Amino acid sequence: MPGIVVRRMSDREKDKALQAGYRLDLVRRLFAVAISLGVGAAIVRAGWITQGRLPHGQEIEQIAIVLLALFVTVLSWDGYLMSVDKKPLNDWPRFAIDVFLVFTYMFLLVTSNNSNFWLPIVCIMYALYVLWDALSVRQFPTFFDASPEAQKRARILTVARVYILAIGNGNGIDRGPLITLVWAIYFFALLAIKWRFPSFNVFAAISAATVGMIFYRWDKALHRKGVRGFSALERGAAFTGLLFAVVLFGFLSGAIQKP
Repeated sequence: MPGIVVRRMSDREKDKALQAGYRLDLVRRLFAVAISLGVGAAIVRAGWITQGRLPHGQEIEQIAIVLLALFVTVLSWDGYLMSVDKKPLNDWPRFAIDVFLVFTYMFLLVTSNNSNFWLPIVCIMYALYVLWDALSVRQFPTFFDASPEAQKRARILTVARVYILAIGNGNGIDRGPLITLVWAIYFFALLAIKWRFPSFNVFAAISAATVGMIFYRWDKALHRKGVRGFSALERGAAFTGLLFAVVLFGFLSGAIQKP
């Protein structure tokens, strides 16, 4: 039709699209294997299952950790599919992170019988999320920065610009990478509290982590007036409020002692 220009994909673009599809297909298959093996090792072979009795003691802790692991795994997969649909796996670093993350999910399930492992693993996962987002900004700068200079600007400067301007709710800046960074810091703060005070209740720590994951996903999914996520003030209030509740519980339970 007159006035319509049809742009054909080059052979290189076709190859990149095929490669991204193959990579995503592999991650999907690994994801299914990781969940099946992880759940099998954590629950199906658990003593209270094989012996036909009610769980008790550490077994209840294991169930709570498994539920947390399934929660974070399923939610991350849902968000991941939406993300790679917009930002295909054309680069190998993000693909390598995805493969490593899949096995991290499995390791979280497999080690659920030891309450010392789950929180460090969650922190590793969120650190990888942060790295994945930073690499995504570098790979797809215009997706995160709507300014005309985004494609021409040095990629490292675009990454810095996206994180810094998102703090001030900058126009045309996607807040996704900053959202991930802020909530990753929350989990590392939770880990620091748990390490500093080993007697901190496991179920309280799991509850705090679960609430943090809910806020993280809520923050990522929220869209208002075309802008993603909470405002900087809302995010800061949620972050501070949750950590304050954790510390307050620690004092009330006696896990955190006054110096």
